[in-house]
Amino acid sequence: MEPKLYSASAPGSLMILGEHAVLRYRQAIVCAVEQRIFVCLLPQNNSQIIIRTKEFGEFVTTIDKLAIQAPYEYVLGCLVAVQQQLNNGCIIEITAGFPATIGLGSSAAVTVAMVAVLAKWLGVTLALPEIFINAKQVML
Repeated sequence: MEPKLYSASAPGSLMILGEHAVLRYRQAIVCAVEQRIFVCLLPQNNSQIIIRTKEFGEFVTTIDKLAIQAPYEYVLGCLVAVQQQLNNGCIIEITAGFPATIGLGSSAAVTVAMVAVLAKWLGVTLALPEIFINAKQVML
């Protein structure tokens, strides 16, 4: 039997007003854009974790050696947050509708999509506010 493929996506975002305010924990006005980041997760029968992106290439580690490092810090941060729940490794494919360097919130989008896809894989039901809270915790 083929392993189930899990997927999630999140839109990029654009800060309309208050870009510097958020640095002081103040509010800003943000809107979503059409471009999205897509995360697909394919479970494996081993402890290996493979992250693939067109922009950054391939990164390989194992569950027991998970550590946060650039340029995969948000993806790895999500994995570290659920590390104790991981019984098997996985292949994570990330496809972005925009480059990480143009300021459309790619780090936030990939974090939200990762939280959502990991929850699906682990059989945890998260409402949108819970996905937001978990993603924010990883980003902080």
